Amino acid sequence: MIWLGEYPVNGKVFFLWNTNDQTGASITRSTDGTCKIYKGNLTAATWIVERTSLSGVTQTEDFDGATGMHAVAIDLSDNTDAGFYAAGNEYQVAMAGMVIDTKTVNAVLAHFSIERSGGILALLKDGTSGLAQLVRSTTPANTLDVSATGEAGLDFNNVKDATGAHTLTNITVPVTTSVTNRVSANADQIDGVAWTAHTAGYAPADVRSNVKKNTALAKFAFLMTDSTNHNPSAGLAVTVTRSIDGGAFAAGTLSAVTAVSNGIYTVDFGAGDLNGNVIVLRATAAASDDTFERLVTFP
Repeated sequence: MIWLGEYPVNGKVFFLWNTNDQTGASITRSTDGTCKIYKGNLTAATWIVERTSLSGVTQTEDFDGATGMHAVAIDLSDNTDAGFYAAGNEYQVAMAGMVIDTKTVNAVLAHFSIERSGGILALLKDGTSGLAQLVRSTTPANTLDVSATGEAGLDFNNVKDATGAHTLTNITVPVTTSVTNRVSANADQIDGVAWTAHTAGYAPADVRSNVKKNTALAKFAFLMTDSTNHNPSAGLAVTVTRSIDGGAFAAGTLSAVTAVSNGIYTVDFGAGDLNGNVIVLRATAAASDDTFERLVTFP
């Protein structure tokens, strides 16, 4: 008996089998006999059930002109015997009542299954762990980005923006110790860094905190130095003004200056004092260097 393998629901089964005389030579049947198809049944009393119809079964005697070689084709989508072919079942194909070389012969020819439980087809179609759970494109023609040398990569042109905030975990970011190539950028495109002209392009002049445009900022700290020795100078009566986007210096709504210690002072900006892209604070006092602090805001 030949094991034909496992077939999908509505698939097609095809196999060859042979007849021989008593010496082993190929011979044609003098009586073809009857093809029978059985389905295994778990009920002990009737453990096997015969199909009542051979509709959808094609038999060819002496297939391809070869004596003693016969073909059987079974269309599993044929539902003449309703529900006979179904997933999870085992089937046997037999011939009964053949006459071969004057002898009456009954023979079991082959057996197969349809998506047997635990079989490969059933596992692939399983809704919990089968192909349905694979990550795949919703467009069948789409493919994974693969380089010319075979590495799977990520084409950022195909990455969509997230619809909400998403926290990355288990990500290690290497520390950059040197930069080989200079990166060009417009100053207003980089949040958090003020940029000044440099012989090789642009270089960071100062790093600002989160200074938001047209939003009040409290306790902005700055240093005052002595005009003679240029050391930090404490106890000064400091006057502050600000320039917005290259405009004239004016007091605006700046608060009075508060001394902290060691030459450090603070001032509060009102929202209007920061209603520009580049804000320059000027602080002056008797016997002191003028202090200029630049703030690049972000929208």
